[in-house]
Amino acid sequence: MKQSLVVTAVLFGFSLLGCGGPVSEPEAVSESSQDSTLSQLACSGYPACGSLVNKRCFNEGEVQTCCDGDTTGELYCVYSNGRLIFAY
Repeated sequence: MKQSLVVTAVLFGFSLLGCGGPVSEPEAVSESSQDSTLSQLACSGYPACGSLVNKRCFNEGEVQTCCDGDTTGELYCVYSNGRLIFAY
């Protein structure tokens, strides 16, 4: 009984050691990641242009705002090869 109590105490002690450790400093945010975040906000809520190109649309001349990389772009509903599709 004493031996199992000692083993339990030792294991408990080691588990406490694992909970500590050095505190890491937060990483500085680089300007490029800030720019990336801002550009993502500019496209917030818009579908990716690449996912819409050549997809079916219903009203010729309709304009669809979309996210083109880090800026917004526009696709137009045009008649091509017998059907209406989105194109630049």
